[in-house]
Amino acid sequence: MIDITKKSYLKYFLFSSHYFSQGLLSSIATVIIPIYFLEKGISPGITTIVSGSFLIPWSLKFVWGGIADYFINFGRKKLVIIGGMVGAFGVFILGFINPVSALIPFAFFLFLSHCGASFLDISTDAWVIEISEENDRGKLNGAMMSSKFLGWAFGSFIFSLIVKFSGFSMAFFSAGLFVFLIIVFTFVVKEIRTIEKCQKIKSLFIAEFKKKHMQLIALFSSISAIGIGLVVAVVPLYMDINLHLDIVQIGLISMAFPLANIVGSVVSGIVTDKWGRKKSLYILFGTGAIFSASLIFADTWQILLIFYSIIGFTVGGLFVAECTLFMDVSNPKIAASHFGALTSLSNFGNMTGMMIAGSLILLLGFNRVFLYTGLLFGPPILILSLIKLKSQIGKV
Repeated sequence: MIDITKKSYLKYFLFSSHYFSQGLLSSIATVIIPIYFLEKGISPGITTIVSGSFLIPWSLKFVWGGIADYFINFGRKKLVIIGGMVGAFGVFILGFINPVSALIPFAFFLFLSHCGASFLDISTDAWVIEISEENDRGKLNGAMMSSKFLGWAFGSFIFSLIVKFSGFSMAFFSAGLFVFLIIVFTFVVKEIRTIEKCQKIKSLFIAEFKKKHMQLIALFSSISAIGIGLVVAVVPLYMDINLHLDIVQIGLISMAFPLANIVGSVVSGIVTDKWGRKKSLYILFGTGAIFSASLIFADTWQILLIFYSIIGFTVGGLFVAECTLFMDVSNPKIAASHFGALTSLSNFGNMTGMMIAGSLILLLGFNRVFLYTGLLFGPPILILSLIKLKSQIGKV
């Protein structure tokens, strides 16, 4: 068995591989499925609702976190494996279902795949919180998040190629196989447990969220990702409907977003540990507001690529800085449920943005949606200014 606590690079590799598999599944939901539905003649409104529904399980991470904490005596490792296998199975089954004649079953297995992925995610996060220190969480989060975006970029490109030459079903089969192979490595890892006994989850959870600063953090989390969800859902549809790009071109440009996420994640991981959580978030939200609104000028694929990449850098940095902040304030005794609740709120905002995107496009058009997306990056800055952090890291 491999002891990841003795060699830090193994710790980074293990947790990053889990996040890479999540990125693969995200690329299926955000890039492949929207184009698949449009080719099948399904409306943009239905397309964004179904593709955005993959975030519902991510908005339920407080539920998965409660389950993970309740069964803590089994260890984080077993729960990670269960989540990964469910994720692989769900996306694999999509290859057998035609969404035109079986939309509900298709949506169900998409939902199931991300139930597995989000359970894998929260179990991994709890494992990280248990064995990491505050002064290196930014870098560890940067490595994990950059791996997630790398998986998203890799999936956007490779699955688009598979669709081009072998069809959509083969892309779903391949995604399931990739995730399965990644999770196999976890079997040979030795888990060092720091918490063996199940805590009083409910009482600790309620006590934490009675604190004023925690309530502000929860509010911040709930609205911080709405603009991100809109960008992720709208741009692939914009490339297809307005710029008339084919599936491979869309895949290549979509790949630029998570590649920029990778750079943003790595930079944010370093900067967040050095400058603090709040200062990093102020800069990133401001940048996101400017360049999301600037998408109104993206009337060619070249301009879109530049702006989309800058937004990708910003989004990658935001995810790392936010997750690091959430880990800092999470109670290690209920790491999965506490951290899961905060990220659930963020994922709910992301899901809201994605699911309303299609309807907003029909009502307002792409340019107005881009402008409103930029405006949505403003309110989190105001709420963040009210949050007081006890840790010396991240104080302003």
